[in-house]
Amino acid sequence: MTDDPIDFSPLDPTADRAAFEQRMARLRAAAAPELERRRLRGSVWWELSRWRRPVLALGVAGALVLFGVTRYTGSAEETIAADDLSLALGVPATVSDWLTADTVLTAAQVLYPGDEQ
Repeated sequence: MTDDPIDFSPLDPTADRAAFEQRMARLRAAAAPELERRRLRGSVWWELSRWRRPVLALGVAGALVLFGVTRYTGSAEETIAADDLSLALGVPATVSDWLTADTVLTAAQVLYPGDEQ
């Protein structure tokens, strides 16, 4: 074994600068169409266009289901009582009464619901 450094200069691709630049130009020209395709494919608009058909199909299916449910079960007012809905959603009875009342509440009634002023 020797302590002489190894000469890697024959492996240097930039030794002949003109040939190196020519190879790089050919490589860039060959890769340009694929790089452009990948650049366009990764855009937000391309991703949204991929989801257009599934989203439309899901929307149509949802509308058909909703139409079928309301057609055969009647209107929402007939099937779900307001008190049952507010109870299921966890809305306090006082707030439910406010929402279903036909009158406009004053600030005092909203801030102090127990006081009858």
